[in-house]
Amino acid sequence: MDIRTTIIEHTLILAPKGRLDGHGSGLLQDALAAGMTDTIRFVLFDLTDVSIP
Repeated sequence: MDIRTTIIEHTLILAPKGRLDGHGSGLLQDALAAGMTDTIRFVLFDLTDVSIP
């Protein structure tokens, strides 16, 4: 059985409440400077070539 996996890293911005005003100008830079970011990983399983008996 051949299962191919793809790992996608996504940076999650843990911004203080009220900072997300929809403009996003400088928000990522501010969050990175304050250390309020975390990285989560999505593991996607490609089951297109998997045959189930």
